[in-house]
Amino acid sequence: MKIWIVLAVLVWFSVMANADYSSEFQLIASPVQDAREAYQQGVKEFVSIELSQQTLIPGLKQKQQQYVKQRYRLRPLNRRWKTFANVEGDKMRLRELIHYANRFNITLWQLIEAEQNKPKRQYRY
Repeated sequence: MKIWIVLAVLVWFSVMANADYSSEFQLIASPVQDAREAYQQGVKEFVSIELSQQTLIPGLKQKQQQYVKQRYRLRPLNRRWKTFANVEGDKMRLRELIHYANRFNITLWQLIEAEQNKPKRQYRY
């Protein structure tokens, strides 16, 4: 009987741990949709990943990164890295954040670029 209780508690803890991780992953599951929604709401804010030595802005070339740093706000995906274990230690989590930031930043860059080029491409007569 005691074994079943211990086993049930272990299963419950593993389910709760996976639920926390899956709910956290669902928050960053759709970068393209998130970028489009943010753009439609007027939020032109690129995402970054803060590491202990540097800040990554995945998805953008070096010139684009400099332009973004000057003109737009950067929102770090891992805001709490100073209070909890750094994301560098969890390679899987870091890879997920880089993938999300890559897709989000590329989509937002394309939307902003299309908006800037729209007057140039209008049919004129």
